[in-house]
Amino acid sequence: MKKISKDIKFKVTILSKCGNEKDLPAFAKHPRVIQYSIVKLPNVGGCDYAYAHFINNYIETATPEDAESSVIMFIKDTPRTKNYFHFGQHERYRTIKEMMQIVSGGEFICGIKPQCKISNFHDTGVLYEFIIGSYVRKMDRTIGYRDADTQVGFNPYGYSNLRDFHERALNWTFPNEQVTEVCYGGTFAVPAWRIIFLAKEPRVRQVMMNLEDILSRNNTTSIEEHFTERTWGGLLANPLEKEDTAIILDMKEGVFRSKNGEMGPFMGQQTCAVNQKI
Repeated sequence: MKKISKDIKFKVTILSKCGNEKDLPAFAKHPRVIQYSIVKLPNVGGCDYAYAHFINNYIETATPEDAESSVIMFIKDTPRTKNYFHFGQHERYRTIKEMMQIVSGGEFICGIKPQCKISNFHDTGVLYEFIIGSYVRKMDRTIGYRDADTQVGFNPYGYSNLRDFHERALNWTFPNEQVTEVCYGGTFAVPAWRIIFLAKEPRVRQVMMNLEDILSRNNTTSIEEHFTERTWGGLLANPLEKEDTAIILDMKEGVFRSKNGEMGPFMGQQTCAVNQKI
């Protein structure tokens, strides 16, 4: 794997969609920040639209030398509280230091570290069954929004599940038919060279461009954002070798399925051994 220098410098890009640039912290004053920029974007498509926009712009502007010595970390502006509640349990956020240690070794890493009984690795076939009828963000629930308020227009293209979205909208499917890594919570990091490498594959490059176009049309919360959240890991992570796939399948004790639409993560005490590096 390619290694990243321990003498880390930061380039900070703020993708601003809410017009509150004046309230941003003064990142440029940090001694390790060598470049600081604010990119104003339309308030569409959730954080996934901003990520897709950044990736496509990076592909067009980054030099091979820069990509070889860089990692890209995507972080939402929501508070990184001690715990993140998902799959019926509390999962903790990884620290920036933890994420940097792992991604610097050449690995995609999620900002959420799951508990031992639930793995980041999913049964691809079950994951592809994922579908929900509506969704209200936590911040919207505090002002009285309900699931019923988002049902209209939530799935305007009538996708039957995640597989249907991949096949119809992206003309692409997960590369591993048995095991796929998924990152929830909108925080992850990836070696920059991995993005440049993937962009050289015409089909994957088209997927990246399609994601930005698709998400740009969503002025309200859409099922496409949830599909995209479940796509990043399988798209950006290093592919699993046959031996790795076999080990993960041998360790699983079950597959999580929820009435709320959460589909596919492997379950069992042994998943501690495959829960992402540290």
